[in-house]
Amino acid sequence: MLVAGCASSRKSIVVTDINAIPVGEKLVFGQIKIGDKIPGSTTFRDRFIILYSEDSSLVWKHRLRKDGYFFWHLPSGKYMMIQFSEFIPAAGMVTYSGIGVEFSVPSDATTVYIGTLWLFSKQGPWIRIEDQYSAALEVLNHDFPQYKELVSKNLMRPEEYR
Repeated sequence: MLVAGCASSRKSIVVTDINAIPVGEKLVFGQIKIGDKIPGSTTFRDRFIILYSEDSSLVWKHRLRKDGYFFWHLPSGKYMMIQFSEFIPAAGMVTYSGIGVEFSVPSDATTVYIGTLWLFSKQGPWIRIEDQYSAALEVLNHDFPQYKELVSKNLMRPEEYR
């Protein structure tokens, strides 16, 4: 899949108020972990994921939280995480890694857990997807204690080449 152009689209997809999810959109959550640690590094780096909607061709640039969890509001459809970027302050540079991970948001769900994505950027664009549902549910309940919707599990997967 080739997506050209800048990473821009509509408003933020980040959920900060659980009661402000737009009508017709679903809560989608999971985690992204970086597998390569720099020895002795204590500085948090700015890390971003580029997300692409296969249905609407919209593109979002999402800044990762320190703990890697994300809570997005998205309409039903098919999505791809297409790129990971990281700003390294000490070097004053940005690194990019292409990733090809897809997931879908079913129309009959209100809340969808899509899994934990491990990125191993220094070994090349290598990924691992894990089901860490229990830990993610604890974070959801901590961050949004008033949210009591049923959670569906629909794990992301490596892109299928067509």
